[in-house]
Amino acid sequence: MSTIQRKAFRVFLPGLPEGGLRPGTTLILVAPPGGGKTTFCLQFLWEGLKQGEKGALVCFDAPVSDYLEYFRGFGHEAEPYVDRGSLHLIDFFDRKPESIGEVSSTIESIMEHLQPEPTRLAVDSLSAMGLYFQEDFLPPWVLHIRASLKEKNALACLVIDSEVHPKALVSASQTVSDGMLQMKIEEAPSGELRRFFRAYNLKGVAHSTKWVPYQITSEGIKYLVYKI
Repeated sequence: MSTIQRKAFRVFLPGLPEGGLRPGTTLILVAPPGGGKTTFCLQFLWEGLKQGEKGALVCFDAPVSDYLEYFRGFGHEAEPYVDRGSLHLIDFFDRKPESIGEVSSTIESIMEHLQPEPTRLAVDSLSAMGLYFQEDFLPPWVLHIRASLKEKNALACLVIDSEVHPKALVSASQTVSDGMLQMKIEEAPSGELRRFFRAYNLKGVAHSTKWVPYQITSEGIKYLVYKI
């Protein structure tokens, strides 16, 4: 177990404490199709890279080449970080995992390799991962990987599609995580789609639970209200 004392991770999201999130925090992001889940993951990792942290992205939803293109689409050149080992992209789209254990061991090995630097992990997504295995694997796997990441003082965001799994399964995954972030989409009378974000719960952390509107722009997600 790591005994290194870490500073809080600075995460610029509405509703979250200004002092940041404590090391060892595993968050679940629940959002519908089109909500910006992948964009959120990229921004979450890029934010850390710009602060000198390391990062790992587990790619289930698309090939690694697509994720690199997504980074470029938001004006971020991720390849230099990959080349020098600051960012690892784990390919489980083209290279299908044979077991849940393989997914866990691959993540844990890379996270161990990135020690002792502060490291963020994003999994995009648990829902796509569930296509390979029975979906009831989710809560116990989240509990397992959370314990591993807590030992390594990492900060993680695990993505779930809100329209794929039964509500009870999503709630169970939330229970075994350190908190849940939510996105939703509403259609205005004009037909325009409006997106909203909130921190639904964070264990042991005071935070706002108000819905905050956001837009997906050429630079990523832009929250329209910051102080709530």
